[in-house]
Amino acid sequence: METSNPFPGYPDLNGSLGNGGPHPFSSHPHVTVELLKYLKLFRRHAVLILGVTFAAMLLIVSFDELWATKLYQAQAIITPVPPDQDMSQIGGGLEDMLGGGGGDGLASMLMGTSDNELVSERDIAILNSFDFTNNLVKHYQLAKFLFDHDGSDVATVTPWRKYRRINDRFQADYDYKSGNLELSFIDSSRERARQVLAWYLAALREGLRSQEVQSAALAAKSLEDEISSTSDSLLQNQLYELLARQIQREKLAQVEADFAFKVIEPPVVPDSKYSPHVTRAGIATGAVTFFLMCIIVLLREWLMHAHAHLNALGTKVVPLADSIDRDESKPREPPVVATEKIRLQR
Repeated sequence: METSNPFPGYPDLNGSLGNGGPHPFSSHPHVTVELLKYLKLFRRHAVLILGVTFAAMLLIVSFDELWATKLYQAQAIITPVPPDQDMSQIGGGLEDMLGGGGGDGLASMLMGTSDNELVSERDIAILNSFDFTNNLVKHYQLAKFLFDHDGSDVATVTPWRKYRRINDRFQADYDYKSGNLELSFIDSSRERARQVLAWYLAALREGLRSQEVQSAALAAKSLEDEISSTSDSLLQNQLYELLARQIQREKLAQVEADFAFKVIEPPVVPDSKYSPHVTRAGIATGAVTFFLMCIIVLLREWLMHAHAHLNALGTKVVPLADSIDRDESKPREPPVVATEKIRLQR
């Protein structure tokens, strides 16, 4: 008499599911045995695994809270201002070809980038350059607080070490969506991180201002020489207009407050620490420790089984040739076949 399983999805007495299919573990009993063996193994060592895991988490959290150096990150946002590319005084159609005044220019059309992006890449290159960083360190005497905590003699520190030490704490990223530059500096002091980032902005502005003034002065000097050497009155008038423009460019660069870039957000330090992340470090340490403890328990169990197997092989007695029973050397009778056994039983 066949009985139907009233609970579909659960195995019946025959080991099959209610829908008639075999139980998933019935065809692979070895998998079930191995899984149960590992579960029992971990359960037997659960106190050790969990104890070591929580101890490691407590240790790393205590270290981060009590002894680790707390770091803070100052942040600032600026918008680079592209330089004036108005070339209307040099040829009538040259302005339209280069995109002066309205477009992004010939270079931006060829490269597929905007003037703002090109200026931002220039500013990032300057901020991360060796000369700019070392001039900043020398001007504001930053080497003293950079190397005092590790006991290094500031007088013997090479410029390359100074550059690497401060540049590792500084970061500049360009936001393609907003077109802004996001600057940050990390230090163990909130106020010092904010102040150093403000010095970065001031040094960048002064460096770009100096370059612009020097470029305008050289252009004006070149135009003056050209005016003195030409006799064409029409050309002289055009050169005088270009000279006036270069002089105006030089004076604006000297007095303009927001020259080269506009500060959207001045340097500010959030309340939360940049490092260490206590909660994140505790969770990561716990996960890694738990995984390593499980691996150690499995390896220990495997080594114990291997050692026991080797001991069993070493204690097995192998019979010698002299200990063989002499009766076994006599010829033996052939074995009785199955049909002969059946006939004798009848």
